Amino acid sequence: MAKMSKRNTDDQINGLDISTSIPFRLIRIVNLMARSFPSDHTTEHDVSLLEWRVMAVIACHPSITMTEISHYTGYGQMNVSRTVRQLISHGFALRTTDRFDRRKNVIELTEAGLKAHKKISQSAIEMETELLSNISDQDLRRLNHILNSMLDHLYEKIE
Repeated sequence: MAKMSKRNTDDQINGLDISTSIPFRLIRIVNLMARSFPSDHTTEHDVSLLEWRVMAVIACHPSITMTEISHYTGYGQMNVSRTVRQLISHGFALRTTDRFDRRKNVIELTEAGLKAHKKISQSAIEMETELLSNISDQDLRRLNHILNSMLDHLYEKIE
């Protein structure tokens, strides 16, 4: 664990103990990983971290709606809409009418989007592998189960 200063023993003064708060520590993990998001991807592909996350969802779920992207990312509709517009302007995504329900618009990655996604994914996989390298398979299965339970509980509350 990172070295803590004497000040950090007072983490709970305002009611929230940030050293044991699971949501706070999850956000911290995400933020620390985001710091490692290779800046060469931002330069080479002109893709922000938020755009990359949305691209990853679109790549896993082709012909996805904006509402579904919001569901998978946890981002608000306005952030998703703005990010998809940016991906479209970069030539990484396109919006089309759903072929089964003409009332719905769906988002897909273009060839350029798929190519950028594939390249950036390699770095993301390497980062995840490194992050999880000292965790046993049994603990990873348990962690995945716990995270899925937490997500299910949150979705029940907001839907």
